[in-house]
Amino acid sequence: MSQIKRLSSIEREISISINRRVDLAKTALYIAAEDDSLISHSSVALPVDAFIERLDDLSMGFCTNNSSALNSSPEMLLDSLEKFLFVKKVTIFLAFFFLLGV
Repeated sequence: MSQIKRLSSIEREISISINRRVDLAKTALYIAAEDDSLISHSSVALPVDAFIERLDDLSMGFCTNNSSALNSSPEMLLDSLEKFLFVKKVTIFLAFFFLLGV
């Protein structure tokens, strides 16, 4: 118990041994932020909260438009997710730059 008290709030939030509902995306981003700061020696922190917000937006967009895929086989779910991320989103991104004339 004394070891848990010494953990920072972030460590307590992402610890698998303490919190059974670990947010893997947030955990991975905190690890990436730590790694980035060590390698780049940058004092500018990786915007973890902004990345989490973007992941939330993407997941809500996927669930809203692909609700039938959520009840299908894992292969169909991954196929739908791939199409959502790499076809629909890339098409929107390219159309945006085309309209800007870039």
